[in-house]
Amino acid sequence: QETNKMFKSTRKGFMIILCCTVIVMVVFNYIVHLNFSQLSDFYFLNVKNHPAPVCEHIGYMATESKTIDQQIAEIMTMINCTIPQKDSVYFNETTSAMNSIAIILNYKPNYCVGDTLIVQVEMFNYLGKRKTYGGDFLQARIISPELGAGASGRIENFNNGTYNIYFTLFWEGLVQISILLIHPSEGVALLWKARNMGYNYISYTGTFLNKKKEVHTECGFYLNSQQEKCKYVDRKYREVFYCIKLPAVPCEAFISLRSVNTPYTYLTNVNKTLFS
Repeated sequence: QETNKMFKSTRKGFMIILCCTVIVMVVFNYIVHLNFSQLSDFYFLNVKNHPAPVCEHIGYMATESKTIDQQIAEIMTMINCTIPQKDSVYFNETTSAMNSIAIILNYKPNYCVGDTLIVQVEMFNYLGKRKTYGGDFLQARIISPELGAGASGRIENFNNGTYNIYFTLFWEGLVQISILLIHPSEGVALLWKARNMGYNYISYTGTFLNKKKEVHTECGFYLNSQQEKCKYVDRKYREVFYCIKLPAVPCEAFISLRSVNTPYTYLTNVNKTLFS
């Protein structure tokens, strides 16, 4: 029984992989026994974490007393507080999977099935400096190769470069834990910024019924056109969608919508290096 810790950084993945082997022994009840053969590779730290003050006061609960606009504003604020506000950044200042550290916080010789294993990840950049903000896109999974089963870990972001990941030990036998860094926080910030710059990523085509013939027109959340438009409003969520109005075709004749991804991007060539 062994636990192998392995950090692997690739240009496409920026991934952290932590493989953890768990064996179950039966002694009156199910017991998960961990024996670390590479214990020296782990750094067990007594670290007390506190959420960044900027996000402490933020909480979201949908209530009837709040307007839709208020609920949307709170959700957007929650997202924004977890994303670093970086206008420019050097590649060496981005999160490095190779330099980052994974720590098992609640190590003990025996675990029961159903217990929680807590892994703490400390992020460092390519210069070897500890990250002071969060927002990294992590994917955490616990897997049973024998059963072909898997489940997600719960990630807690302290917004200071530290993450706690909680895995429930669901099964007997061999268990593998995988923590992948999909995008560094700087990449996430670029994607979020680009997402809010416009709607050119997707092209929409609306289909209308003109008598017995189907006709098509351009649609979208924002149309840079002076032509007359059909306006469709989701009154509950306050979303508005438009289609260029076809001559002699009523807006009520709308029957379907098709979308395709476009090659348009708001990212510069320098920005793209974080995702290549």
